[in-house]
Amino acid sequence: MPDLSTEERTVLQHLRTWYRTHRGALPAERVATATGLPTEAVCSAAGVLTVAAGVRTYHRTAPGGDPVVLFLDAPEPPRRVIDLTRV
Repeated sequence: MPDLSTEERTVLQHLRTWYRTHRGALPAERVATATGLPTEAVCSAAGVLTVAAGVRTYHRTAPGGDPVVLFLDAPEPPRRVIDLTRV
């Protein structure tokens, strides 16, 4: 995984923790409130995390012209499996 900024790591950690026990869409505003980051920082992290960590997001524009970002899931990183049958 490429190097992530502090904000991106904070958002990713929160998403993975949240999705361990919840399902469904998580608005960027709720992530911003939970992490203490500005909503703009969370929205910009969404684009990076989509590519760097496989986080699925949904982007649209509200009727007022404001961007709306929803996080759909945040998969855990792949775990390395060691095959002990071949010694």
